[in-house]
Amino acid sequence: MWSHYADHHRGFCLEFRTDVPDFGKLRQVTYSDQMPEIDPVRMLIDDEYEEFLSLFCTKAQDWQYEREWRGWHKEAGTAYTYPAEALTGVYFGARASFTSFEIVALILAGQNEEVGLWEGSRSEDSFSIVFEQKTYTSYLNAKRRGLIP
Repeated sequence: MWSHYADHHRGFCLEFRTDVPDFGKLRQVTYSDQMPEIDPVRMLIDDEYEEFLSLFCTKAQDWQYEREWRGWHKEAGTAYTYPAEALTGVYFGARASFTSFEIVALILAGQNEEVGLWEGSRSEDSFSIVFEQKTYTSYLNAKRRGLIP
């Protein structure tokens, strides 16, 4: 999925706890060779939207390897936030720049130092990405700690 959603491995992926209120509303995508059928009458007359929402959570069987979950809000164009403690990890693609890693690490240092930072690289023996957890020490922090002159 890195090539589809993360600018060919140059982006990053966020990992969240699912026991935080809004993340508990996520829906698992189902994969099917058939389009879901909906009854628009139920939606318009009975205010029953479940069938309609299933359209947003159904993809072709070919995409099953993604094991995707989706969430959305009722108010389009609205920026939403999440509690800092909900974020548990940031996974950087195999071609992510050090600059993007450093920017994210510096932002997180001021919000939630417990977030794991994971650097991706291409596996040498399989068609996959392997992740190694990294720690980041800013220049100023390293200087304060006497790690650099």
